Amino acid sequence: MAFAKSLFISNLRNGAAPERHADTVVKFGGIQDFGADLLLPNKYTGYAFLLDGDGRVRWRASGHATEPELDGMVRAANALRDGA
Repeated sequence: MAFAKSLFISNLRNGAAPERHADTVVKFGGIQDFGADLLLPNKYTGYAFLLDGDGRVRWRASGHATEPELDGMVRAANALRDGA
């Protein structure tokens, strides 16, 4: 399993811009510990979350993003940045 984790992380790292590495968290295992609180219906799917300054989830998505979903996330991030 350790080899698969290393390969997966390496592929993520190679596919993401270096300036995004510090903003990325990858979690393996223990999903039940927080999955119910985040309403994760499938532990085998990747999820993205936008949190506010208090750690509250303000936007979430899973799977391949569509343009409208990305636009919604950007609007939410801008609203949080601007204090709305």
